[in-house]
Parts: sequence; structure tokens; C-alpha cells
Amino acid sequence: MLVAAVHVRVGMDESLTNPSDQNEFNRLTDQPTNFSTEGQVSENKLVTKTQIVDIVAEGTGLTKVETTAVIDGFLATINWAVSNDARVTLRGFGSFNPVHRRSRLSRNPQTGEKMEIPAYRAVVFRPAKELRESVKHGLPEKEPAPALP
Repeated sequence: MLVAAVHVRVGMDESLTNPSDQNEFNRLTDQPTNFSTEGQVSENKLVTKTQIVDIVAEGTGLTKVETTAVIDGFLATINWAVSNDARVTLRGFGSFNPVHRRSRLSRNPQTGEKMEIPAYRAVVFRPAKELRESVKHGLPEKEPAPALP
């Protein structure tokens, strides 16, 4: 079963989510889904947005166009929130935190000349415990496919 919870925190405890949509969210997430990555992840272990769209569309029964719109909206919302100095927390996955980097002195490695790196804003991703544990232990090995005659 796919269960996802997205919480965007702004300031202290203001939430950008709409509580009236909670019943509809619960109804949709209580539906059984079938997410299978069999044959969809390339050999170089790179998963692209297109592959994610394919996997989610197959698992939810949505069309690829609808799934692409949902994923684009999801990513745009995260981008918007972090750009506005909000922390985005996805329970069980991790959080995206905006940070301010101070200006600092550094050296040019080729010339050795001192130079100042100006202050800038960045985003830091901190994985949740569940994600860290899942990566640490990996998924169980699947039985090899039977040999073809």
C-alpha cells in the first residue's frame, strides 16, 4: 500500500496543507497499489523522472500524462517552499532545508591566490531514519530469473 504524507512547515506551526482534503487523501491512499520496478530500472542504476512516471502510473492506474502533472506539481511545490525559506518534510523519506552559507576566504588551487567566495543560499537534504535504514540494509535479493531454453 502506498501511503505518503507531505508536510510543509512555514515559520512556527503554520501549514500550507488544506485540512478539508484529508478525507479525500485518506480515501486515495487506502487503495491498494502495485508498484513494480521489474525491468524499468536501467543497468547503470540511474532512475530518471520518466522511469518514475512509468512506475507510479502503472502502480496507481493513472495515465502517464496525469502522473507527470502530479510529479511536476509536487516538485514545483517543494521548489517554491524551499525558495521561500520553508522546510519541507516528507515523513519516512527526509527533509529539504534551506540554508544560508556565509562568505569565506579560499585559495585558487592553480595560482594560490586568495579569493573571497560570496555568501549564497543552498538547499540541504537530510534523509529520514527509514530511508537511511533502507539504503543501509538494501532490499532483499530476488531469486534469479529462470534460464531460457
